[in-house]
Amino acid sequence: MKCLNCNSEFEPKRASAKYCSDKCRSSHHNTKREAVSSKFDIINEKLDVVLGVLKSGSVAAPSSVQSFPQPTTTYGKFIQKIQNANTEKELRNVQHELVATPKHEFLGNQYQLAYNSSVDRLEEILKNNKS
Repeated sequence: MKCLNCNSEFEPKRASAKYCSDKCRSSHHNTKREAVSSKFDIINEKLDVVLGVLKSGSVAAPSSVQSFPQPTTTYGKFIQKIQNANTEKELRNVQHELVATPKHEFLGNQYQLAYNSSVDRLEEILKNNKS
C-alpha cells in the first residue's frame, strides 16, 4: 500500500491505514488545513479590496444591482409594525406576534434588535400617555 503523504510503500497495521506513520498523517492533515486556510485568506483579501472600493465611493455598484428592490424581511416587517403602533395595546400585540415568530426567520441578532425597538417604542408611548 502507498502512503497518501509521501507515496512510499508500507505494510499497513490495519486494513484502514492510509499513512506509513503518525508523522505522515499529521503532515498530510496540516498541509490540507494550510491549503484551506490560504484559500480563505485570498477570499478575505479580495473582499477587503472590494468593500474598500465601494466604501470609498470611487466605484459605484453596478446599476443592475441598485435597480433590484430590497427584499422584505421578517425584521423589516416587524420594525414597520412597531413604528406604526400608536397605542400600548397595538404594540403589545406586535410584541406577542414577535415572540411567537420562530427565531430562525431572523438573521443574526435581528430578533433582539426588533424586540429592543418594541420596548423603546412602548416606553415612548407610555411617556406620551402620561403627558
